[in-house]
Amino acid sequence: WIPSARERTPITRVEIGRVIRTARHNKGVKQIAVAAQIGLRSSSFLTHIEQGRMVPSLELAQKLERTLDLPQNSIISLVLKYRLQEVTAMLVNEATERGVKVRVDLKFL
Repeated sequence: WIPSARERTPITRVEIGRVIRTARHNKGVKQIAVAAQIGLRSSSFLTHIEQGRMVPSLELAQKLERTLDLPQNSIISLVLKYRLQEVTAMLVNEATERGVKVRVDLKFL
């Protein structure tokens, strides 16, 4: 259920959500139960994450890993890679706007 180590493939919000949704389905629990276990007041935020509209914080990712019996850092590593991609894209765009040529080594991401 966790994506293979595709070093050069960008991580998307949809992919993170799919991993979480699949793990929840495999465990056979409803969103409302997971939401309650991780301290959310409703399941709507979890719905947004599973649909790829939002990315969990690192704290929430850690709680999801524990609640869904996932390997440690399985979701956290996806979230970190996604955030790193976001920051890298922002910096490349800013540099490009200023006329600076930038080359990004995808192995780093």
